[in-house]
Amino acid sequence: MDQLQQLYQATHGNKKVAPIVQRPVDFEQINAFLPDRFTQLTPLLESLFLNLEQDAVDIILIPNITLHVAVDRLTLADETRGKIVHPISLGIEKLQADTIKQITLVGTRHTMQLTLIAQYFERRDIEVLPCNNEDIEALDKIRIEVFREGFSKPTSEEMFDIFSRYSNVVIACTELSILNIGTETDNDSDSDDNSNNVIDLARLQIAKAIALI
Repeated sequence: MDQLQQLYQATHGNKKVAPIVQRPVDFEQINAFLPDRFTQLTPLLESLFLNLEQDAVDIILIPNITLHVAVDRLTLADETRGKIVHPISLGIEKLQADTIKQITLVGTRHTMQLTLIAQYFERRDIEVLPCNNEDIEALDKIRIEVFREGFSKPTSEEMFDIFSRYSNVVIACTELSILNIGTETDNDSDSDDNSNNVIDLARLQIAKAIALI
């Protein structure tokens, strides 16, 4: 929400407040069934979307990347589905525009070890190269630390040190995106090139949502 407000103000003027309504969601209940317990996830998400449809919202922004896999399995009206700002689709569009054919996908342990998100890219002829097991463990620990403690420069530097071992890193995790987004406000020169080889799905999603408001 903070990043949405900041980008909206940067685009429309510092005194402007983004017309965003944050729908209260019991994410702990949903998170218990991620990434792929779709039998339990489906009724929870259907109820949520019913409320959104009744509220007649213009844009639907779901910040959890993995949750989009479950949402894509729902039977939704075309109008409703068209309102969803889909971060994975935006990532694929950027990769194709930049003619990038190989990526390393980073996020939760599930994201890096399962094919739930990787298959979106592979269906569009984008090869997903694996992280090594040591880096998977390290990134998952970093993600948990950010979830508990928020952004810190040393943690961000640790993450980018891991990223430097790979080309065309695609971030598919809200916590890792926090470390990436946090570098924008860091004025130290040693952070200027941190995101050169990084495509951040959350950043793409936020920018698209602001463009549609």
